[in-house]
Amino acid sequence: FVRGFDGSFKRINPAVTKQLGYCLADLTAPEIIGKIHPQDIAGVLAAWNRVLAGEPCLQYENRCQAKDGEYRWLAWSAMSSKEHGLIYLVARDITEQKAINQQLLTMASIVEYFCDGIVGLAPDGTIQSWNREAENLLGYSTVEVLGERLSMFCAAGFEQKTEATVEAVKSEEKVKNYQCVLQRKNGLAVDVAVSVSPIWDDSGNLAGLSATIRDITQQKKMERDIVRMDRLQTIGQMAAGISHEVRNPMTTVRGFLQMIGRKPQYAKDKE
Repeated sequence: FVRGFDGSFKRINPAVTKQLGYCLADLTAPEIIGKIHPQDIAGVLAAWNRVLAGEPCLQYENRCQAKDGEYRWLAWSAMSSKEHGLIYLVARDITEQKAINQQLLTMASIVEYFCDGIVGLAPDGTIQSWNREAENLLGYSTVEVLGERLSMFCAAGFEQKTEATVEAVKSEEKVKNYQCVLQRKNGLAVDVAVSVSPIWDDSGNLAGLSATIRDITQQKKMERDIVRMDRLQTIGQMAAGISHEVRNPMTTVRGFLQMIGRKPQYAKDKE
């Protein structure tokens, strides 16, 4: 774009027509402000005033309405020439980049506030990211765990198996619900189920690993309670059987005694 200090556009190149659909006649000074997204107008006016004041190579972004009615994100570089009374502007369409960035921010937010701990591992198995739930679960901040290995947080007896699980993922599809015990920063143990997936780049090379850590403490407690209840039920059944066996002989003895007691010769013994 080439724009005069009076706000009118003097010249545009074919890329403008291709990106936005406008020809030079469409970009008159009174109407151009109406093509800027309402939320961006104040910022654009402030940028234009800075350009008119002679600020060199100003850069800013805003949404501009194309001729088809859709808004496109444009990244601008502007430089003024007071000698010629002109402003030279270069606009780059960054609509797709903005959409991708928004998707990444959305995904990052989902990961950050996911109900399970999510850990990003480098190809060598060292920790590179650690979401909020992982912090809540184990008590370590992201700064404290960066560069460490997941096995660092394992309770005694689970370190080697955890390392082997992470290594196995590098050549296999996924390890799902590997159960182990991790140790919190405060020293308390927590039962967890760990799922580890590989992350491949466009060339098919291992770019990293993603580990999901789920707290299964309540599940394990329920399993232990069920086992204990089964044991108690078994003990109860055994006790009932023993009691039944003890009562049956006594019933027989009582019957014989009653029969004997009805015979005359044993009457005095009965008394």
